[in-house]
Amino acid sequence: MLSLHRLPSLPPLGLTAVHTALCASLFLFAYLQLWLLLYYRQRRLSYRTLCLFLGLLWAALRTTLFSFCLQGSPRALRLPQPFAHWLLHCLPGCLLFCSLCLLTLYFPAPPFCCPVAFPCLSGGLLVLLYLGSILTSLLFLVVNLTCAMLIHGEVPQDQLRWTVLARALVNDSLFILCAISLACCMCKLGKMSSHTPPIRSSWQ
Repeated sequence: MLSLHRLPSLPPLGLTAVHTALCASLFLFAYLQLWLLLYYRQRRLSYRTLCLFLGLLWAALRTTLFSFCLQGSPRALRLPQPFAHWLLHCLPGCLLFCSLCLLTLYFPAPPFCCPVAFPCLSGGLLVLLYLGSILTSLLFLVVNLTCAMLIHGEVPQDQLRWTVLARALVNDSLFILCAISLACCMCKLGKMSSHTPPIRSSWQ
């Protein structure tokens, strides 16, 4: 069990309350949007629904964590159960990374992409792009889950330091690569002529 004096201090109560309110508002917004999609019988499996569902999960986890912090419990910052700690602290980061990968896949998605912006994307390259995004998301998830389990296990301090460093390197590298890919897609779309805009039907 973790002793209370080794746990980090809680953030200010007012700031925690603001974060809780914002995350709860985001949860309600995503929940309402998903119900509207169901009510108007739009496509249930699309880029929009996936992004809304990821946002719904992220907001729910963050609202739960900040609600614990509002109760004044310092153990909310580092839960003694490994899975609970990973669920509330690490999984939201994994959901953000999956959302970034989803946005990266959205722009060149056929048949809704613009061939002027992405002339080199054929069927085989698109399959590799989808597989690469899925494998990258799984790698991000496995690395964070493994590191969360090791942090709560009986590992030497030196090994724990290298574990945290490896997780930070993997997370930052994958985030940077996906951000660069997304920025390249947006730059290509920005250079297109205003007379040939890409179709956005895949979002719906």
